[in-house]
Amino acid sequence: MGKNQPKWQKVFLHRVLLVLLVIMILSGIVQFFLLQHQVKSELEHRSELILNTISREIEKSERASQLIEHQIDLNLYAFARNIEQELKSQSVEEMTNEQLENIRKELQIAGITIFAQKGNDIVGIKSTDPVEIGLSTKAFHFFTYANALLNEERIQVNEASFVDDQMIVMPIIQSTSHSEEKVFYKYGYYHPKGKDYIICLFIEAEDVKKFTDSIHPNVTIEKILNEDPYIKEVAVFDISNQQMNIIAGLFHLKSKEDRQMVEQRKIGKKISYLDSTHSEDVFKVFYPIPQDRMIYVALDYQRMRQSLMIHSFLMASTGMIALLCLYFLIRRLFQQISNQMNRIVEKVKRISKGDYYLLIDFDEQPYEFRELAQSINKMSLNLRQSFERIIHEKQFREEILSSIPVGIITVNQRTNEMEVNKTAKELLNLNEERMNLVSQYLYLDEKNEAIWNWFYSNEFFHTRKTKIVRGDETYTVLVSQTPLMNKKGERIGKIFYFIDVSEFHRLERKVANMEKLATIGELATGAAHEIKNPLTVIQGFMTLLQHQMSDEENEKYRIPLILKEIDRMNDIVNDMLMLAKPKRLNLEYVSLKQIIDEMLPLLDDQVQNRISIEVDVDPSIMIDADIDRLKQVFLNIIMNSIQAIEGQGKIEIVAKVDDRFVQIFIKDTGKGIPREWLDKIFEPFVSTKEYGTGLGLTIIQRIIDSHGGDIQVVETGPSGTVFQIQLPLSQDIVTAQP
Repeated sequence: MGKNQPKWQKVFLHRVLLVLLVIMILSGIVQFFLLQHQVKSELEHRSELILNTISREIEKSERASQLIEHQIDLNLYAFARNIEQELKSQSVEEMTNEQLENIRKELQIAGITIFAQKGNDIVGIKSTDPVEIGLSTKAFHFFTYANALLNEERIQVNEASFVDDQMIVMPIIQSTSHSEEKVFYKYGYYHPKGKDYIICLFIEAEDVKKFTDSIHPNVTIEKILNEDPYIKEVAVFDISNQQMNIIAGLFHLKSKEDRQMVEQRKIGKKISYLDSTHSEDVFKVFYPIPQDRMIYVALDYQRMRQSLMIHSFLMASTGMIALLCLYFLIRRLFQQISNQMNRIVEKVKRISKGDYYLLIDFDEQPYEFRELAQSINKMSLNLRQSFERIIHEKQFREEILSSIPVGIITVNQRTNEMEVNKTAKELLNLNEERMNLVSQYLYLDEKNEAIWNWFYSNEFFHTRKTKIVRGDETYTVLVSQTPLMNKKGERIGKIFYFIDVSEFHRLERKVANMEKLATIGELATGAAHEIKNPLTVIQGFMTLLQHQMSDEENEKYRIPLILKEIDRMNDIVNDMLMLAKPKRLNLEYVSLKQIIDEMLPLLDDQVQNRISIEVDVDPSIMIDADIDRLKQVFLNIIMNSIQAIEGQGKIEIVAKVDDRFVQIFIKDTGKGIPREWLDKIFEPFVSTKEYGTGLGLTIIQRIIDSHGGDIQVVETGPSGTVFQIQLPLSQDIVTAQP
């Protein structure tokens, strides 16, 4: 202990140690007296378990053996009746051994012997086994029973497993006529009424004997002896004749007291005592069971006591070690109390450095430190409230920044801190790892190289337009970068922010398309007669000329080519007129699948065996539509897909109902649309084809718009293109929806 430790602390520590020593001594004394009782209780418990186990096994073994033997008895009785029928009209002299052998084989039994009266004995006269011929029933002590059967007298046979007026069946035994062989048989003796002979039939019961041996109590006893080292002996006695005849198990540790157990069997209770006859202490238990039998168990009392003494010694040793540990713990506790003030000072320093959530648990402090701890906690709580107010205000500002649809990245170049709001993370697809690289100016993204080059630069600018690619989606954004200033007006970093104007950009393109369409309409209306009428005249004359000229002249002057180009010019004029003055829609209540099914046969020549078209559209999806116009839409898009597929390919048409609209997806496995064309494909006169007019998708968009729907490209690339068409469901369907 420390030299400066107060005297009261030393006195308290000594008293605690004294009390613990007294408790340990008293505990040892009590444990010593309880040890004997504990040993006996443990032995009683173990013996009870063993007695119950053996009793159950004996009952189970006997019940199983009885059931098996009873079934065999019934079989023997049935066999005997069969043999009686076979020998019904014959006397013993008329019977032959060969006849009996044939019957034996037919019944598949071990043997048949016919016993009859010969002098003052009953012997085997005929048999399938030569050894049985001449065999006397007196030789195997069965004469009395055989004589009673012949005289049709009812007799009690205690050892028999089955007895009635005509038949006696004996238990499984080893054959006396085959004593040199260890073969077990079950014999039945049957006397046909009115006959002067007995039919003895027997079957082999080797398997049954093995089974009954396998469930014999000896098996359980051997298992118990092997598993429990505290058990010395286990035995089962037959005490019906006042003798201790062993039925199963071992009984070597005999003493005079054992005889008293037999004499007291009428009590019907378990009897136990400690026996020291054989220079060792053995705890014996005798337990009577039905049918004048008794179970005996001998347990190693000395070994059990030694085991428990070792256990007690270990407990005492553990207690002593615990006492020493407690002593050192208490000593350490008092040493810690002497250093408590230094720790409080350390906590105050931590609070002064910003750890405002740190509180001192004054309830655990010594009395002289409690008031000081309470004052420090009060100061810490006041600082915490101020800090939480500042944090709340900061979080509120961050929530505002996270909620606005503007991506913002702020960089404090003095502290090298970077803040990224939710919108910026989502649009730029930034995770923690990527943000760490961005803060170190190491992050590279080839798809969005322009925006990151602006961010890494020290240039300040406003509203520059660029695109952000995230996965399969492309966004148009306006980007700005401005300086970050402190309260003194000093530049300490920069603010990089951008806003998603994709929808505005889309609307701008749509308005521009509408303006173009209006211009085309004016041009088409004014030029229709100026172009279409001369074309009609030229087409008529060229057609007439084609019929008047020979095939060679037609080829020479390119008449078919001229007519083809005239048709193409007519198509362009018709498309322009359609954009200028679209026809009124002829709306019908129709199934979407019906429109698609009627359109698909028009593509057979184009598809042939090269391209498969799969349709997954529910026939119950109903819309209000101009059937011919929608056929034109699907036909145009699928024709574009067919032209985009090189070699073998597939086109899928899938429809899904989404609230009040149906979303139609047309996906192909073609070469895709170049990304630089995606923003322009619906504009008039824009085409990626060499001979395209650039009006097909414009007309499609016009038709879809007139149906109150929308069309866009949702995915494109080397693996194909996906068009999405949105059409309103029929008003009848929408009205019926809950």
